[in-house]
Amino acid sequence: MSSKKFTVRWGILATGGIAKCFTKDLLVNPETRGIDSIVHTVVAAASSSSKSRAEQFLKELDAPSSAKAYGSYADFVKDPNIDAVYVATPHSHHFQNVMLCLEAGKNILCEKAFTVNAAQAKLLVKKAKEKVSWLCHIRRTSSLSLMHNLRRTYSLWRPYGPATSHSQYMCAI
Repeated sequence: MSSKKFTVRWGILATGGIAKCFTKDLLVNPETRGIDSIVHTVVAAASSSSKSRAEQFLKELDAPSSAKAYGSYADFVKDPNIDAVYVATPHSHHFQNVMLCLEAGKNILCEKAFTVNAAQAKLLVKKAKEKVSWLCHIRRTSSLSLMHNLRRTYSLWRPYGPATSHSQYMCAI
């Protein structure tokens, strides 16, 4: 049993159906999956349509009352309380949204399809290396032990820079 739990502060970029599904699963206590070393919390959500849509999303999912709602992705990525961003926008927008997050130094978990072509994927990986951020592509939301397993099993990670924290690694995609 771990004495100190590692907390991942998530920001959810987009508020559609897949974001709801992911966030509901994310907020389930990891101990129900036999994982006792990590806690997930949602600290922010952003909607491209309006701040009120992001507020509604957070309320519907019973996110912590301290979670912030944004009506702008540009404002969202400036939030210093976000450790990792789940990108759930349409896949045609993944490149621009992931790049925006990486440029702000955020760690990324991107919904499928990762990008629309290999050239975009290569540019995102290059930016993640430059920013010393991790960048992962998710294939299904049923495996939220991902963060625990990535943290525990560094064989999936490649170091880019000094290993001073979990964010100093980039997940192989």
